[in-house]
Amino acid sequence: MADTIREKIIAAFVAKAQPLSVAEITRCVRWHDDEPIRNVSIWDGEEIKLDSEYKIQRMTFPIAIEIQWQLAAGQNASSSSANVIGEVIQLMMSDITLNGLAETLEYFSSTPTYPDDGSGMVALVVLFNIIYTTKLGDPFSSVY
Repeated sequence: MADTIREKIIAAFVAKAQPLSVAEITRCVRWHDDEPIRNVSIWDGEEIKLDSEYKIQRMTFPIAIEIQWQLAAGQNASSSSANVIGEVIQLMMSDITLNGLAETLEYFSSTPTYPDDGSGMVALVVLFNIIYTTKLGDPFSSVY
């Protein structure tokens, strides 16, 4: 069976985010690893219909990039997070249609989680919204 347009969009998003990770990106898996590498997981959320007309429907859903990494000795967690946020936004916003699959990709928010004392592990969630269009009642067919 063919993939839905949503699944194709998520796959394109994962492929686009791959340079952010030294390991293969996972989907919907939390990392619990203290290795000093940068791990990335992609989380997609609830899909909502925005509107429909003329046999097409516009849909939206949030998609998050969750990154975990170990700070280098003496590195500031806030400064490191700010730089990683910039790296994520610059990379992901370079093609807001994800190879023509989406109408648009919009940056929404960033939430860093700073390390516990003695840990040095930083986590960051960068949230985007995706808007795309399909034929009404047909999640497998794009109108683009």
